[in-house]
Amino acid sequence: MTSEESDRTFLEFLARDAPSAEFEEPIIGDRALGASAETVAALERSILLALRVRAALDRSRRREAELSALYETVGDLVALRDVDAVLEAIVRRARKLLDTDTDTDTDTDTDTAYLARPV
Repeated sequence: MTSEESDRTFLEFLARDAPSAEFEEPIIGDRALGASAETVAALERSILLALRVRAALDRSRRREAELSALYETVGDLVALRDVDAVLEAIVRRARKLLDTDTDTDTDTDTDTAYLARPV
């Protein structure tokens, strides 16, 4: 595989968000065809670079989702006046950020003991 072909292949993998294991296929194929050590090393460098780009894109997507949730939360908090509604809005956004379905809410009773309840 030429350098241009491998670059195009890795860009296609990135564009369709291919699984990490798929990035190894070109190098496995070239090794099976008896590619030179220099060619294999160049492919390995390309794979590492493509995976670093993928990680950067993943971080960027995550950051965008976090900022979006924060912006939505601020909008909710400004619009809400009821304390329970504000807390529920915060919990909803936290669930969205953490990608989870369950959470607990902590209250204090008159004896300063904590009570956790599912929300």
